Amino acid sequence: MPTSADVYELGDVVRLAWEVRDASGVLTDPNAYALAITPDGGAAADLTGAVTRTSVGSLIADYTPVTAGWYSAVLTTTGMAAGAATTRFLVLDSAAAAITAAQLRAYLRGGTTATDAELLAVLEVERAAQARVCYTAPYPVELREALMRRVARNLAARAIPAASMSSFEAGGTLRPVLPSVDHEIERLEGPYRQIGIA
Repeated sequence: MPTSADVYELGDVVRLAWEVRDASGVLTDPNAYALAITPDGGAAADLTGAVTRTSVGSLIADYTPVTAGWYSAVLTTTGMAAGAATTRFLVLDSAAAAITAAQLRAYLRGGTTATDAELLAVLEVERAAQARVCYTAPYPVELREALMRRVARNLAARAIPAASMSSFEAGGTLRPVLPSVDHEIERLEGPYRQIGIA
């Protein structure tokens, strides 16, 4: 999983930095270097001209991504410190995933008495739950639709007593039971689900 330092918003400037060392671990300047940055599934861009030497063995480069998704930055050096270093970073487009309380109400077609604050709180919870199981960068329309359905299910579950274990209770009373699996969410999120490793 990426750390906070590896995640950027679309429009951010990504600062890449390297320390070049020889076989003894001493900082040293390479004879030459090249930098290529490649978005996953895209073409590599030569960013060698963006690299700046700040001190002996220290190089930096600033890069502004134009699309969301995963990127690989590969710095290749020659000379006494020949080698290659790969940096991975993730660029998010939060605007693509933005959902307002009004949009949620339209999706729910008036089927909720929740306040705007409650709707947005549920949205935050379900967005985090979705992000744990799906690749969300870039954020496609299918995941946006699935997220709103997740919110609808969350609100529906709140209306069902937590102690209700069955749809048929003593005395012949029927209570609604929310299905454990939502096939529409499964259909929408399926292509973007992360594959777990046991």
